[in-house]
Amino acid sequence: MPNCTKTSDEVVQKAFRAKVIIVSPSLLMLAIQLMRQIQRDARMREAADQIRDEVGRLMKDVSLLGDRIRKLQGHFNQSNEDIRQSIISIEKIEGRGERIQQVEFSAEAAARENAGVAPVRRLEAGE
Repeated sequence: MPNCTKTSDEVVQKAFRAKVIIVSPSLLMLAIQLMRQIQRDARMREAADQIRDEVGRLMKDVSLLGDRIRKLQGHFNQSNEDIRQSIISIEKIEGRGERIQQVEFSAEAAARENAGVAPVRRLEAGE
């Protein structure tokens, strides 16, 4: 058996010089899994730059969308303000129309005064 030991020592030394690692079957599986993980990590690092670029473009798109929504909100706010002012104008017009309906024309007023009917409110300047 001394020959066997010397031969295995020679094999180990030869493997070491050739940068070969001698492992058992269970260590071989562990080494394979480790190499797979190293390769996976390398691919992830390569993809990280691409992912970073895509996220940058995504953030730019989100920013543009936010600007457009804020602009649209401004248009809606302006529309609401225009509607509010239109309603105010309508209410003023309706009020003026009611006052005009209450105005008596001079002939009708004279006839009523002669009939003893109390005069209806007259439209004043500036109303």
